[in-house]
Amino acid sequence: FFFQAEDGIRDAQESRGLGDVYKRQLLAGVEDQEYQQFIMRYKDIANYQFQKEPLPKKHCVDNFWLIKPANMNQGKGIGIFKNLREIQSFLGQKKPNSLWVAQKYIERPLLYKQRKFDLRIW
Repeated sequence: FFFQAEDGIRDAQESRGLGDVYKRQLLAGVEDQEYQQFIMRYKDIANYQFQKEPLPKKHCVDNFWLIKPANMNQGKGIGIFKNLREIQSFLGQKKPNSLWVAQKYIERPLLYKQRKFDLRIW
């Protein structure tokens, strides 16, 4: 599977960055293996079971998820969800086979001067 940066898919390697706690690409209207793995991971995280990646419990209190189009940037088309039914309903209303990124939202990010930030090194 692929992971997405703000401006599109970078490569086939999982990111090791703090912001990429969990990301998965999903096709709207398609319940394939990738979708099933997302559902399982969503439920694991909702139940505070963090066996696959180091995820502090403080980032899962409200279990927020971002669903964003894989081919857009600047915050366009992003949905923020707290429960699985909302995510499924959102994706069910999108164009079939359109590509979306499901990302676990970090609820208590590291702040610098009270602002979120990220480092991009090329």
